[in-house]
Amino acid sequence: GPMGEDQETDFSSTDGAELIAKEPEVYPIDQFMNNTEIWVFNTTQPDPPNCKKDKSKSMTQTATSFVRSHVKNGNIIEENLVGNFTYFNDKEKVYDGIYISGESSGVYAEHLYYVSEDKKCGLFQVFAHVNDKTTIWRDVRVSGRPEEGVPLELNCTKEFDEYVKLVNATSKSPYTSECQ
Repeated sequence: GPMGEDQETDFSSTDGAELIAKEPEVYPIDQFMNNTEIWVFNTTQPDPPNCKKDKSKSMTQTATSFVRSHVKNGNIIEENLVGNFTYFNDKEKVYDGIYISGESSGVYAEHLYYVSEDKKCGLFQVFAHVNDKTTIWRDVRVSGRPEEGVPLELNCTKEFDEYVKLVNATSKSPYTSECQ
């Protein structure tokens, strides 16, 4: 297309599950990620890394810099990443996704498609290149450290659970209170 046009990626036929919400709302990803730490609380990713979290470093109008870490064999592995804000839902000019390059597990895009009223729980659709194939999974992510015995907002977990049932996926929680 003409110069300056965003490269078009078709995210419409993504993973066999149309979002349950009738009118898709748009949730600003910059606001959700602008937090000290965001933990992956539940995921349909096959063999997910343990204790995966993002720590915000800095943010501009168009991008976010963050440290993504996980625990492997008792060691904390950290990666410095940049996410360039993008629109998954074009109708609203609200950034609801990021493009990432150079992420070691192959993740190249993430779409924030639900945020709970209390802004603590977010649902993400994650796109990765794994062994020359595009793999898509979904995460429940929690802003700030998940509190023992405090359940996440019901709508957030319900939407995720319905998706898991719908596509017959397996979900597991890579988070425990021992996570660093």
